[in-house]
Amino acid sequence: MEITWIRGHSGIVNNDIVDQMAKSAVTSGIDIGKDKIIPPSDLIRIFKIRLKEDWQQKYDNSPTGNRYKQIQTHIPTKPWFQSINNRYFIKNMCRIRTKHALYPQHKHKMGLSQSPQCVCGEIGNLQHVILKCPQYLSYIDSLYNELLSKGISLPINLDSILCKARLVYLSIHNFVKNSRMSL
Repeated sequence: MEITWIRGHSGIVNNDIVDQMAKSAVTSGIDIGKDKIIPPSDLIRIFKIRLKEDWQQKYDNSPTGNRYKQIQTHIPTKPWFQSINNRYFIKNMCRIRTKHALYPQHKHKMGLSQSPQCVCGEIGNLQHVILKCPQYLSYIDSLYNELLSKGISLPINLDSILCKARLVYLSIHNFVKNSRMSL
């Protein structure tokens, strides 16, 4: 292997054309002329960026999915669970994120139970079951301590902590697993 210094890129094929295009872009914007060729790899990258921007704009302006938009404000480049191999973990967190889990209020909504109330007598929404229900009090205390140790401040709201993604998901999953909660 040999390293060689080339003065000012002189003698490199098409270097002068690239320099002219760069100078033209600075002064005149996008128009590089019809006789210039842009490599397809550059066009694909530009297309992907614009496609993602359009998708994000439609996501932001959509009248549906407002609850999910609270916990996932931007369309990610990769799924939140990409490097996770635990199917049980992914399943539970997806159910919690979408509020399609088997908590009393949702079971009532689906016609699986006669009442939306928890066994403790309060409305059994997901916020109540994971963060407040006396039935799971010792597990909730452990969850709170774990969240506080990760810098989550009080008061804790389920939707606000779900925005923290990877930081809190393992804590919530451990709560579900340890309390033997069925989601």
